[in-house]
Parts: sequence; structure tokens; C-alpha cells
Amino acid sequence: MNKTSLLILALSFVIATQLLAQEYTINNNIGRDDISSLKETAFNHNPVKDISLSSASIHPTPPKSSFFAGEVNDFNKWSSWHDITDKTHASFVPMWRIKPHERYMVQVVNKKNAPIVNAVVKLVNKKEDVVWEAKTDNTGKAELWANLFNGEETEESYKIECDYNGTIDVIKKAQPFENKINKIKIDATNSGSHLVDIMFLIDATASMKDKVDYLQNTLPATIEKIKKQQPALDINLGCVFYRDKKDEYLTRVLPLNPDIELNINFIKKQRAGGGSYMHKALDMALLDAIDNGGWHDDALARIAFIFLDAPCSTTPVSIKIVHQQIILAAEQGIKLVPIVCSEMEQDGEYLMRAMSLATNGTNLFLTNENETDSDITNTGHAKMLDDMIIHIIRQYTATQ
Repeated sequence: MNKTSLLILALSFVIATQLLAQEYTINNNIGRDDISSLKETAFNHNPVKDISLSSASIHPTPPKSSFFAGEVNDFNKWSSWHDITDKTHASFVPMWRIKPHERYMVQVVNKKNAPIVNAVVKLVNKKEDVVWEAKTDNTGKAELWANLFNGEETEESYKIECDYNGTIDVIKKAQPFENKINKIKIDATNSGSHLVDIMFLIDATASMKDKVDYLQNTLPATIEKIKKQQPALDINLGCVFYRDKKDEYLTRVLPLNPDIELNINFIKKQRAGGGSYMHKALDMALLDAIDNGGWHDDALARIAFIFLDAPCSTTPVSIKIVHQQIILAAEQGIKLVPIVCSEMEQDGEYLMRAMSLATNGTNLFLTNENETDSDITNTGHAKMLDDMIIHIIRQYTATQ
């Protein structure tokens, strides 16, 4: 090997070493303030925000099949969830670095025992650090978590702080769910908001083509059913379509807005394709949806349906982004509701169930049958997917 070749080889080694050092720094020192810049530098990510589509309808090919969906709500089978995380899915806990075990449920009501919506509740340790923050939902309930991301269960004691429009209350010794529900009664009334934010995050890679086609054809009727059944609701819709890093695009975003026709046309304009990788850009989709979705603080409900057949990658950067978006979703009272396709592997299934628990949501899974195992689901019977979506929205918007 001549001197020139040796010099080129040495320079290549130095450059590679610098790049590896830079990657290590990114992977191990990312914080919430770094995420916005990270998505530009690490992923060359520029989400397409489409808010001026033509009103002309686009008619895709009708889907070849229908889809049924069942529900798995791990809150309703809490002891089973402990068995899953400690036994059958134990290997996925260190993979995703998330373990919803130390659960503290709060319910906030007024003097008439009516649920208070959008009360801010915080789990606070002895050092006065906020361990977890959430908002109460339409039932007045919120889920608070300790040690969600470090997986180390402790016997530390906490207090719960509640703030509703300046009305403050404190439970000095929070009780874990296994003991009781932490109930707070305050002298207040609800705002009476009927605003509902609904965001769809949709994996638009090639493996999802039949599901995307199905959604394009059924969603307009689904929204109409919701409006007829619950005419008092003021619905905002939004969408994030996502693929993967080397595809035509990473994300295409339509922020929440009240123009239903705009949303329908945006959805019908999309096509499934690409996605040669096992993992998809779910982390980037969550970032665009949660950080930039335009959620309303006073909404009666905030729901993010995630339609997918694979999770994101398990790199430290991707996992950190997912963790941060789970935190932000809980703080804003956004319920994450994955709609999991049959192609999903068990590692992805675990992440979806953990995400929904952390944000007080639930899980749906697709099936080609209209019967499902009652030992797994909450009802024992599946429904048409559009009917199941309506069921979830009704459940999260029902008021006394």
C-alpha cells in the first residue's frame, strides 16, 4: 500500500471516529429541548403541513375486505398486565425502557359528585419533584405513574397535587391503585366544553395498503355517524401519515382543525408505499402529532388513534423521543389509542399497550373474524373497525 492510500485510510478512520462520537453524544444526552432540532439534523425531517387542499374528492379503489377490531384495555385486567410484564413480555421491558407498574389513580369530582374535566394532577415526591403529570378525563379520572421509564419499583411515598382553574387541593399521602382510588372533591363546576380533538396517525407504508384503502373509504361515514349520534360535539380532526427514513417522505401532517371535508380530502389524497424496513417512523409521527398537532387545552376529550403494523426502531434516539411524547401526551390529556394490525410482533404490541396505559388510553387490534377470545379482549366480540372507533369516541366523550 503506497503513502497516498495510507493517508486516505487514516483520514477516513478519523472522520468515522468523530461521527461515532457525535452519534454517541446524541444518543445519550438528548433532552426535551433538543428534540425539535434533533428531528431536523438526525432525520433531515421536514413535515409537510397540508391545510389548503382542493375540495375535489379523490375516490380510491374500494377495499377488498372489511376489518373487525377487538379491544384490549389493560386497566380492566390489571393483575393480568402484571403477569405479562413480569413473565411473557418481560424481555421487552428493557428493550423499550418502559414499565407501567407503579400506578396511582386519581378521580376529581365537585360537591355534587360530578366529574371535573381537565383538572391538572401531579404525583410529587419528597424532594418536591413532579414525577408524573396528567389531566382528568370526562370521568374525572387520571392515571399517574412512578418510575415508568427506569423500571425500578420503589417504596417511596408521594403526594398528589390537584389544580383546577386555580382551585388547589392536595392528598398528602398518595395511595397506589392496589390500595384505593385517590379521590379529590373540590368546589367547582365544569366549563361545559363540547370540543373534541381527534388525531389519526397512520402508517402509510406498503404493508398497510389495504388498511389505508379501508380507512379512506369508511372514515367519512364514520365521522357522519359520530355527528349524528352526538350532535352537540364540536369535532376537530387532524392527520399524520408517516413512512420511514428512506421513503418518499417521513411525515405528512394536517394539524387539528374543524374542517371535516378538508381532512377527508387530505386522507383520500394519500397512498401507501415504500417501507422496506421492519421499523417505521412512529417516533417522528408522535412528535409531529403531540408537539405540533394544535391540541386544545379546554377540550372535553383528546384522542390520538395510531393505525400501524410495526413500531419504531429501538435506537436510543427513537426511544427517547417516544418517551418524551408519552410524557407530553399525558400532560396534555391526550389518550393514545393504537389500532394494531395482525402483522405486529410481540415487541411492538408491548410498546403499544404500555403507551396506552401511560396516557389513560386503550388498545384496539384488527382481526378478519367477528369473534374474538374473551380471555384476551374486554368484550369477547369484535366490531367493525369503524363502529369500534365510534365506540371509543363515545366512551371518552360521554358526560353526566
